[in-house]
Amino acid sequence: MTIKKELIFINTKSVLFDAIFHLATEEGDLRARLKNIDAIYSLECKHFPNELQYKWKNIEKLLEKYPSDNEIGSIKSNLNRMKNKTASKIAIMIVELYRDISNFQDENI
Repeated sequence: MTIKKELIFINTKSVLFDAIFHLATEEGDLRARLKNIDAIYSLECKHFPNELQYKWKNIEKLLEKYPSDNEIGSIKSNLNRMKNKTASKIAIMIVELYRDISNFQDENI
């Protein structure tokens, strides 16, 4: 693994950890907490190892299920329409992705 890729994965892991921290500690329902973790929405598939990109795509798919109907953006618009059950599923997927990228780094560094 190149140093550049390693640094990208370290940053991605840090963003995921911060997201998990906010999901676990902020007040409000899960949808509101998901809205407040803006840094995670800057991540793209290229920030993940090839083996884990499909997991990020699955999260994006849930976050962008419906097209934006206003000026707040499609993700935040979707979170407003989303059921708590779907928000919970996204939170679990974020935790699992964090675990998987941590394991990937341990095995490849």
